[in-house]
Amino acid sequence: MKIDYIEALKSMIAIIPLYKDGEGKVTMIKVENGDEYLTNVSINKALRDYFALNLLSLTAVTAKSEKILDKKSLVPLINNNEVIIPIKTIKPLVKGDRAFGYINYSKVKEVRNGLIIFKNGEELPYIDKYETVKRRIAEGDILVKAW
Repeated sequence: MKIDYIEALKSMIAIIPLYKDGEGKVTMIKVENGDEYLTNVSINKALRDYFALNLLSLTAVTAKSEKILDKKSLVPLINNNEVIIPIKTIKPLVKGDRAFGYINYSKVKEVRNGLIIFKNGEELPYIDKYETVKRRIAEGDILVKAW
């Protein structure tokens, strides 16, 4: 089933960067029903649009998360009690390329070393250290309690 960009964002389980032959870097939005939506918009633009769907500003949400966690980069984000966690999914080919995608932790069933398993059975490999991912999940829990 072909879905559009907005519908993909509404049911997003992950927004991740990837390199596609012949196109270069693209953004993939993985959705709950197992579909994948490819777009040329940046990860940041996709995140801004995702938060805008709930009338939230990515800048404001990021600033509030940074203040609560007393941390300046790669903070988890909250969108209506859904925790969006940054995770390194690719090794950049070019300096300045974004290597971090974001997962909707409320849709995650299990986190293993190098692999995230979503409730719908989808799997997403990652290259962060397992301890780093667990720390970001814990930070997400702190945000939920403090929000």
